[in-house]
Amino acid sequence: MSCVSSSTTSILVNGGALNSFLPSRGLRQGDPLSPYLFILCMKVLGRIIEDKCSQKVWNPLKASSSGPAFLHLFFANDLLLFARANEENCGSVREAVEEFCLLSG
Repeated sequence: MSCVSSSTTSILVNGGALNSFLPSRGLRQGDPLSPYLFILCMKVLGRIIEDKCSQKVWNPLKASSSGPAFLHLFFANDLLLFARANEENCGSVREAVEEFCLLSG
């Protein structure tokens, strides 16, 4: 949040910069910084998911018995989580999302 709240913004009009100002509402749709922040945040969530898999409490989904395992898919501002459909995995998914929520605020 410090990266967003401590930055200043200036608008170019006819090639000249106006006085800079502090953004007061955070990021908006279309902000050039937004995709980078999404990637950084999703790296954290991806690490949490990988830790759950290494602890054997999250069983990833496989398309075939010899194929690769799918844990998650991050694209643009979308998120898909993959796990076997059972009670243990549902609890692990919930724990991972709650941990991510605590870390990201």
